[in-house]
Amino acid sequence: MISSPSGDQQLLIRHSSWSLGETHHNYNFYEQTFIPLVQKKLNHQNIEIVTRSAEGDDLQILGARNADSSQPNTVIFPNPYGEKIRVSLQ
Repeated sequence: MISSPSGDQQLLIRHSSWSLGETHHNYNFYEQTFIPLVQKKLNHQNIEIVTRSAEGDDLQILGARNADSSQPNTVIFPNPYGEKIRVSLQ
């Protein structure tokens, strides 16, 4: 779970990974709705990052600890591989 700096928005990240020589890290993003325990899926496609001999867990590979929510309704994850993954909160 990642919260915006103002605390008014939260983003839930569901992640998994599997390996067979390369590691496939898969991510889905959800936003909490006004109904408790009901979440809205934000990305319509599965986001996947493929690594080989990478150090760190799934959230480090995504760049979740460096998430940038300075743009309205958007969270940007700058991962260690130079990619920027954008998730729209709408």
